Amino acid sequence: MNPRIPAAGRDDAPSVSTPATPRRAATLRAAASAAVVLLALTACATAGGTGDPTAGATSSASAASPEPLVIGAPEPTREARIVAELYAGALNRSGIAAEVDPDIGDWGQYEDALRSGGVDVVPEFGGDLLFRIDAKTTARAAGDVYDELADALPEELVALAPSEAARQPVLVMTRAESVAHGVTTLEDLGDVCEDLTFGGPQSLLTRADGVPALGDEYDCQPKSLNQLSSGADVLDAVITDRVQVGQMVSTDPNVAGHSLVIVQGSAEHFTAQQVVPIAHGESVGDEAREVLDRVSRDLSAEDLADLNFSLMGDAPLTAPAAAATWLTEHGFGD
Repeated sequence: MNPRIPAAGRDDAPSVSTPATPRRAATLRAAASAAVVLLALTACATAGGTGDPTAGATSSASAASPEPLVIGAPEPTREARIVAELYAGALNRSGIAAEVDPDIGDWGQYEDALRSGGVDVVPEFGGDLLFRIDAKTTARAAGDVYDELADALPEELVALAPSEAARQPVLVMTRAESVAHGVTTLEDLGDVCEDLTFGGPQSLLTRADGVPALGDEYDCQPKSLNQLSSGADVLDAVITDRVQVGQMVSTDPNVAGHSLVIVQGSAEHFTAQQVVPIAHGESVGDEAREVLDRVSRDLSAEDLADLNFSLMGDAPLTAPAAAATWLTEHGFGD
């Protein structure tokens, strides 16, 4: 077995994609339940048909199994865990053994293991990882972020094909505050920033694409800044009017669920956060890369938001169940 990294992570920071829909989540839940029943029936049929309880064990022992690829899920975010399960599920369905290490921490905690091949693939958000490697980057557009990230990675690692899916930061306001201050765009926001309190993760307050860039590009100097450690904290601060402008992420269903207004232009203002598979160059071969590239091609921003929503609510799916449903729907064989 490959070595494991101690579970670690950080507070979930807020970031825009298409809001998830309850109808789509319900479909995912129903399909996942059907898949579980089918798997159980198949297992019973297989066990009952051999007549020899040792047949399976003998067959397994007769052939050497390859070491499974380890897919690491960075930080305690639902989106990263979901994509890790998509990668592992797609590989397993394609005949390439893979397993998920569910929480490998952030870049500072898993870099050495990824470089040594103890972890083989990690789904990352391109802009966040680029800032971790090069804090002085000025890249924002998806193509520029990907190119700089690919060049900045250690020589043992490669950036595979990026996905359209992203956990993109956005600025949000309540509808009442948006109307009261006449704000629908970043240009509007610049005119009234001095009257408004902003809230969000440390990156909003200090990173080059956060408040500093808003000041440079829109003459936006907020009345005050509140550092908030999680998306839930930002949501609460916005809807209770402790802050008038908050940074959340596009995959957060609470944006649509609380009818928050996304400030137009804010998604494009922040550094692109497309999902990018970061792989160990030697341990991940061409066949595995093709499978991962296909997941990246098929996974849309709306898909990621819907999958994220399906893990929440009164009847949440597990990440493996949600991933299995998506893989079946997109033609990845069982």
